[in-house]
Amino acid sequence: MAPPSVSVVIPAYNAERFLAEAIDSVLGQGYGSLEVIVVDDGSTDDTADVARHYDPQVRLLQQVNGGIGSARNSGVEAASGEHLAFLDADDLWTDGALEARLALLDTEPGLDGVFGLVETFYDNVPAEAYEVKAEAIAAGQVAGTLLIRREAFMKTGMFTNVRLGEFIEWYARAIDAGLRFETAPLVTLRRRVHGANTTVMASDRTAYLRAMQSIIARRRAEGR
Repeated sequence: MAPPSVSVVIPAYNAERFLAEAIDSVLGQGYGSLEVIVVDDGSTDDTADVARHYDPQVRLLQQVNGGIGSARNSGVEAASGEHLAFLDADDLWTDGALEARLALLDTEPGLDGVFGLVETFYDNVPAEAYEVKAEAIAAGQVAGTLLIRREAFMKTGMFTNVRLGEFIEWYARAIDAGLRFETAPLVTLRRRVHGANTTVMASDRTAYLRAMQSIIARRRAEGR
């Protein structure tokens, strides 16, 4: 059997409420050569049972809680696809999201990866309750919109194991490594803002600052 063209890694921690919708949004792309890997990052709820419901279309990995970077890395290590994509367990891909990004990669062989636009929506929590505001639709250099050639991802290396900011740090390394990215002019990700991530948004912004400090320190050490 030929290996899948695209491997989609979905890290999940206590995501039983949202995971089925996330998986459905990937399987609903209607793309045949697809591998879906859910990494249960030490959940204490029924996240794993939700993923098992989709067997054999979805492969479940389970690990001790190590954070989103660690979970993504486990999924990448298990993946066999020519391309890698990522989706957080509480977010959704839009219809045609995979096809649009694959088409752009096919059209421009010199590209290493493709992002898409992000639409933010609020789930049972009024937008005014959030200190961090976001445009309804915006360009999204985030993991959930990225489709990347596997060899390009490996050239950059794995995610760092930090609580927040792991993708910021990874993307900086990718740019420093000379990878080329474009953004498809299509909303490919619906990013869900909900009660369970309110605390993260409101109180952990220093984690993003630490990620930026790490980038600056690395670049200085490399003489950039």
